[in-house]
Amino acid sequence: MSDTTPEQPDTRTPAPEKGGAWTTARVLLSALVFVGLALAFSSSSCNPTDDTANAPRADADANSNGAVRPRGTPSAPSAKATPVALPDEIRNTELRALDGKGFKLADYQGKVLVLNLWTTWCRPCRDEMPQLVEFYDDYRGRGVEVLGLTMEDDRGNTPEAVKESVRDLKINYRVAWAEQELYARFLAPGFEIPQTYIIDREGRIRRKLRGGGAHVGNFIRATVDDILAGKT
Repeated sequence: MSDTTPEQPDTRTPAPEKGGAWTTARVLLSALVFVGLALAFSSSSCNPTDDTANAPRADADANSNGAVRPRGTPSAPSAKATPVALPDEIRNTELRALDGKGFKLADYQGKVLVLNLWTTWCRPCRDEMPQLVEFYDDYRGRGVEVLGLTMEDDRGNTPEAVKESVRDLKINYRVAWAEQELYARFLAPGFEIPQTYIIDREGRIRRKLRGGGAHVGNFIRATVDDILAGKT
């Protein structure tokens, strides 16, 4: 299989509206984002697939009304894709940890980052988390970090539910909240969860996995081992 080049996240910034007013267009746009995420979250996937070619795109419409679907078992990773850097706008967007502390993806510069998108009601997300916990136990002293990123929604993914999941699943890595727009950029274009991004020390996307399952941990380890070994 030939190499593929991951597309960058949507970095376009909407022009400011006068007085910050909620115009009809702005209301409709926000509604589309909400409907898209709601539909997408309605079907999570149990079959992880190498989706590096569809990493967040600079030319993607972050307000697509695609549906979030749970996805299950990952397929074997495809041939290595050309790494593409996360745009500065995304790297410098503030995130909020469960303890309320703010931080940015740019803070992970110089480390390998495994970024996992999940929700409490997504069964494939919860099923793969023990693999992430075990992975972090094995790699945390080697310049590798894991970040679980989630978003509040109307399906019960509340702060209380997230904290309960962290306790029940004995999650040992940082978990944080993302705003709706940023979350949508990472989920597009497939709008399926879980999704996992593996980002190297230079802030470049090395692999994107869409879906969870029994083998996702092996895929993560293989990619991280390549990065730590200096393979490109």
